[in-house]
Amino acid sequence: MYTNRTKKLTFWEAKDWCKERNGSLTSVLSQRENGFVDQLVNRTNLPPNETFYIGLKTVNNVPRLFWVDGEPYNYTNWSNSSDEQELVKGNQHRCAFYNHLHQWHLDDKCETKRLFICKQLQSTTTTTTITTTSSTRAIETTASTQTKTNTATTLSGMVP
Repeated sequence: MYTNRTKKLTFWEAKDWCKERNGSLTSVLSQRENGFVDQLVNRTNLPPNETFYIGLKTVNNVPRLFWVDGEPYNYTNWSNSSDEQELVKGNQHRCAFYNHLHQWHLDDKCETKRLFICKQLQSTTTTTTITTTSSTRAIETTASTQTKTNTATTLSGMVP
């Protein structure tokens, strides 16, 4: 877990920082996951006006939003009732951040230094042992996989 309570970076620096630690800026894929992030932010005891980058962005000249970790964009929690096409119009990069009211905004600059939320991959190992009746040998198979999990979501500098 990361313990620096003052690390504020631009969107691009935060994206790289998370990647260097085998993670990515977090995607928020459901109301349940958004609630998890709410709880994480509430435990930080930071001033109530802090904002945090999440991994949602636009790309130049493409009127769509993308999660930097490649997850599908199908859940929203925008702070205003603007039409999404209005949010993504223009030909500049825009980056999402999470506000103190637990809602999302788009930043036109992506260069504002903010706190940020990383999601790490959690490695799991499964071991299966098979014993045959015709032999006393055991065959052991180990598989390692990486899965994204909410329990590994970390706020940079925010986990007490």
